Amino acid sequence: MCGSSEKIMKTQRSPCETAVWQILPTIRSEVAKELTRLGLSQMRISERLGITQPAVSQYVTSKRGTTIAVSNDTRTLILSLAEDVASGKDLNLNERMCEICTHIQGDEKCTPMNR
Repeated sequence: MCGSSEKIMKTQRSPCETAVWQILPTIRSEVAKELTRLGLSQMRISERLGITQPAVSQYVTSKRGTTIAVSNDTRTLILSLAEDVASGKDLNLNERMCEICTHIQGDEKCTPMNR
């Protein structure tokens, strides 16, 4: 393709891919940590969040879900969700997680953490 004006396209992650690999694990990690602070066992957290107990263990020990730093506004949303989950409030967990994810994606203060 000598002399071709063809451009090489860079592969970018779609917003959904970023959400699945980075944002949702960060939200789960923050919620799990807060639920632990509120006194819930890892097994109870796993039941309420619909994830396995080993996943909860990895979230609360920061082995998983630590790629995004969240702003204070986002942390407030996460704390509210954790309190509702801890109290056993009837809620649509997926909808609330989606709201937080959408907030993070539009939040300029959300930056990848240095590793």
